[in-house]
Amino acid sequence: MEKIILSTIAALGIACFAGGTADAANINLNEKTFPDPYVYHYVQEMCEYDTAHSTYYLPEAEKAGVTYFVVTGKTFFRYGLDGGQAVDFSGMQNFSNITSVTLDLRYNIGGRVQGDWNFRADNFFQCFPKVKELVIRSYGGQKVKLTGTSKTLESVDVLLDDEDGSLECTVSAPKVKRVCINGKFAAKSKPLGKCFPNTKRLDITTANIQNVNVTGCKN
Repeated sequence: MEKIILSTIAALGIACFAGGTADAANINLNEKTFPDPYVYHYVQEMCEYDTAHSTYYLPEAEKAGVTYFVVTGKTFFRYGLDGGQAVDFSGMQNFSNITSVTLDLRYNIGGRVQGDWNFRADNFFQCFPKVKELVIRSYGGQKVKLTGTSKTLESVDVLLDDEDGSLECTVSAPKVKRVCINGKFAAKSKPLGKCFPNTKRLDITTANIQNVNVTGCKN
């Protein structure tokens, strides 16, 4: 049965138990494995507790069942994130079967946006080395970046619903077949044909169409 990481414990599909014993196949929770404090506390909620060694760990069987990673607005604000920080997903590569990632870069209460956050971009695809589907939603003025290299990514959705937000796209993702982008492009963005040379569907909605460079796109 596939498991989904969501922003609420009740929807995790992964239980937290006391007791048990960690072994080499498990993920051992520590600040070296998960250096970002928000990601650390997030994963801790999924872990079992090794009473003999006073450590938290995630059993291999549970880890292997996680294929989706969904972070909504309230996820990290539960742990004290006050907006604006770039969350580092280092350590998430231990969940080696994740193929779908959704990030909602806002904190919404009662239908009103209360804050926003961002993510560290330079190592993102190293943290999710098998991701095939990526969805990023932003309702603030974040400068979202897609950079680095992904050899597995097949579908990209970036939805920037604030006129102050922008996407800087310099990623190399040759397997992407579908791209949907709603928002402005930063001046440093590369031609989309360089980023996604084999895309078959390109849907772009933007206020600065003059900055959209599709040079190199095959279709």
